Amino acid sequence: MKICNKEIPVLSIAASFLLAMLICLNGIRCMLNITDSSMMINMLFVVFIGICAPRFLHRDNYRLDRSAVIYIFASVAVMVACVISGIAVKEYSSLFKFAVITVMGFCIILMSEEELRRTVRFAILICSVYVAYILTNTAAVNRYLRRGSNYLNVTLPIGLIMGVLLISGVYKLLAKRRLAGAGYLALAAVYMYALTKFSARGSIILPIVAVLFAAFLLGGHSLRKMAVVTVVTVVVGFVGYKVFVRYAGNLLTSRMSRLFSSVGTENRWQIWADYLKEIWEQSLWLIGGGTNYFVRKFGVYPHNYYMQMVGEFGLIGIFYSAVASIKVAADMLFVHRRVKRDSSAGDRLGFLYYRLLVALIYIFLTFMKSFSVYDASLLIIVVSMCIAMRMHADEEERIMQGVPAL
Repeated sequence: MKICNKEIPVLSIAASFLLAMLICLNGIRCMLNITDSSMMINMLFVVFIGICAPRFLHRDNYRLDRSAVIYIFASVAVMVACVISGIAVKEYSSLFKFAVITVMGFCIILMSEEELRRTVRFAILICSVYVAYILTNTAAVNRYLRRGSNYLNVTLPIGLIMGVLLISGVYKLLAKRRLAGAGYLALAAVYMYALTKFSARGSIILPIVAVLFAAFLLGGHSLRKMAVVTVVTVVVGFVGYKVFVRYAGNLLTSRMSRLFSSVGTENRWQIWADYLKEIWEQSLWLIGGGTNYFVRKFGVYPHNYYMQMVGEFGLIGIFYSAVASIKVAADMLFVHRRVKRDSSAGDRLGFLYYRLLVALIYIFLTFMKSFSVYDASLLIIVVSMCIAMRMHADEEERIMQGVPAL
């Protein structure tokens, strides 16, 4: 699909495929046995930006509402703060990654609705190949982990796509497309089996939390839909439990048991308490400590996106966090209402909406407990896709109301 008259359709497909690769990048790294992949990641970012950046030149082919402009302004502000402080403390790698990720997000906002759907399909395809690799090359994956790769990184795309597959299955079943729905759920079960090969709890729990929330939103006020959602939830939950009990290793089982039996002893609570104390006592919430402040001082980042934003960029970080959170929440609520209100948009836009909703919840929860803001490419990707989806829904609504599109 063309975004503008001057775009070559092949580039549109390439943009979707590259973005899907970035979503599944940790899986690609594992399959290629690459642990130090900064150059490859940066190259993919730059190529993607190079393909999408020309869209900014065609202002008459896209519309940015006021909230999108404010979001972009906040993003630029925090990017400038990162670059200036990064140069001051010589954190060149972190500032470069942050800047590139931010610009990449701007490019994603200008992607078409068809490109967004195509990206999701490509991501499912790539991640399914990755899951097949894990199940047929367990020894190679274990060697990869022993070389220093983080199991959280390895499982991150699997949990993301598993959630997308689960909600896709529920959506298709509610639409009375039973064969497609069963296929999605069966593939999700394979993903669940692959996740039992690792000790990551979040990649199993968080997609299920996200899907439960989205599924009951999908059911809405319809008794029939709620009945189907309930039955599917019970069946999928039972199958998932059986798969987990049958195949999960001792380490994963013990970590999962510890999570539910002694929540208060989890290391995250102590980490967050220490960093909140640092933010308050050093008044970091005012001017911030600068790029990678926590790593430079403590050797470990806070494992919380908001906390790191505020601690390293102060009031600018607070401004960006507030704007981004309100913007995305408002956009998803807008699209949700549009899908519920307009039956003509329901199947086409609704399928994409519920997939991105699950992805957003999963990634948001993940970044509230793990990962650094300088490795937040997946969070920025999903957030930007949600903003792009709202822009298209808004434009369609304007056309339906007889308001000229810009």
